[in-house]
Amino acid sequence: MHRGAFALPHHGRTPSTEPHRPVRSFGRAASLSDHPARLPYIYGALAGGDPLSYSSTDPHSLMTIAKRFRWEGAHRLPWHEGGCQHLHGHSYRMTVELDGPPDERGLLIDFKDLKALLRPLIDAWDHATLVAEDDVALREALERLDSKYAVLPVDTTSENLCTYVADYLARTGADVLREHGITAIRVRIQETETCYAEAERRLPTGPAAAPAVAAPAETGDVA
Repeated sequence: MHRGAFALPHHGRTPSTEPHRPVRSFGRAASLSDHPARLPYIYGALAGGDPLSYSSTDPHSLMTIAKRFRWEGAHRLPWHEGGCQHLHGHSYRMTVELDGPPDERGLLIDFKDLKALLRPLIDAWDHATLVAEDDVALREALERLDSKYAVLPVDTTSENLCTYVADYLARTGADVLREHGITAIRVRIQETETCYAEAERRLPTGPAAAPAVAAPAETGDVA
């Protein structure tokens, strides 16, 4: 069989030796030549020509990059009446998006830099109980058990966690984000496969101060 040929199980029939052809749906397979108007843009960009006038530093060109994080944690909402008033855990999944203009090489920000900015917070929350600062009973119980916990100034809802992470990143990463021209932060946190909350923070493009937020929690400290 020559290169590019294929054969299906033939069950007694002669295997096909025809060259592989693209899978077709709703008629013949499409190709670039079907769209001649697009060719100058495609080939112009690839060849460095002028037809598209492409530039990664175009001030109107914006990019979004995203990185996912995960941690295991427990919490409770003492005022809740639907079951969440009891101490329980989640496999938290978080996606952090950053918006901004890419640089001359087409890079917005290195993923490892974003990871480094959030690593202290994730490490503080992983396998810990997230506790609202006014939930004194839970704090005392965790201290008696010598268990890892992190205290937040708000109730530990997904909505509040999103806002907290966005503000934390805007503050602790202010210099890095400003250096890369980041204009917005979006944080999505999933408690379960079917539920998530999302918060967005628009960032000042000048030297304005980032929103105040406390340092990441160590065991038993306020987050």
